[in-house]
Amino acid sequence: MFMIWFVGWLALRHLKIRQDDTSKASLDGERQEWKILARATAIALIGQMLITNSDFILVKNFFTPDDAGLYAAISVLGRIVYFGALPLTILLVPMISRRQALNQSTRPILILLVVGGIGICGLLIVLAALFASPVLTMLYGEAYAVAAGLLAPYALAASLYTLTNLVITYQLSLGAGREAMLPIIAGSAQIVLVFVFHESLMQVILIQIILMACLFIIVLWRVLGLKQEEALESPISVATG
Repeated sequence: MFMIWFVGWLALRHLKIRQDDTSKASLDGERQEWKILARATAIALIGQMLITNSDFILVKNFFTPDDAGLYAAISVLGRIVYFGALPLTILLVPMISRRQALNQSTRPILILLVVGGIGICGLLIVLAALFASPVLTMLYGEAYAVAAGLLAPYALAASLYTLTNLVITYQLSLGAGREAMLPIIAGSAQIVLVFVFHESLMQVILIQIILMACLFIIVLWRVLGLKQEEALESPISVATG
């Protein structure tokens, strides 16, 4: 992350005025747009860090080493859902940039993104439900098979956050970072709730499912509620970057 931010800083620092009628004021405005986008992205990454790491730290604190080890194994496998849908975000930015440049609606891309994410995540959840025990036994040993019932619920929680992250990435690629703060709120709520309610590993996972479901619904509702014209007139335009 530090290397990426350093390269980005160099790009902004050495950005030169193009050999046309672009004024220094226009160049400064473009730099400011990218700074705003970088700030929104950083906020979204902080929320991601809270959501994906705080649960294990709390489990390690409140549960026995054996239970914490089982939860760690489940969380590693459950996060395959996140990386399984990651290629969708790689395709997202250039597709939206092209449509913005042509002044076309990007809403179909959002719908395709959500439907594709649901398809990938749904498939991985089904696989987790059907093959949890043999996979855990093969990777970690028979002692971990007792946690097989936790894998599918954890994959569901990870899927809900993955879908949320796809929608937030869609907004960021449009230059709108209004929803980037919501994962921080959800991550903070996750810390508080797990700190209070931690009678079992399943309870910890259920807290995440409820929070991630609420987060996904709120983010999607806010994004769908925005008018397409507002997104196109956003102060940050990736297409002009």
